[in-house]
Amino acid sequence: MAVSGRYERFFYFLTDFIAVSHGAFRLEQMGARAQSTHLNGMAMAALAESERFLESTPFMAGDEFSLADISAFTIASAFREDLQWASHPALTRWFEAVSMRPAVINGLKAFA
Repeated sequence: MAVSGRYERFFYFLTDFIAVSHGAFRLEQMGARAQSTHLNGMAMAALAESERFLESTPFMAGDEFSLADISAFTIASAFREDLQWASHPALTRWFEAVSMRPAVINGLKAFA
């Protein structure tokens, strides 16, 4: 995949997933629960839609682990309990593979 395509996927997660979920978090803090729920639904839909990126490659932006995977994994971890993983086999495979990367395991220790 060309570098521009990798950036496009990275920005997909920044704009359609991370920004939306952070907006929902802020709205939740402000007491705007209905709006927060709506934005979280949009973020979840973007995560589910990202499965199409994994139909032909092992990682979100191609054959190599990249910033797109880090971005996606960070927020996917936060939504882990909410996604219907059985309906998304490629996303499940990707999430499990990324979860087993030594650097990811080590990085997650900071949140334990």
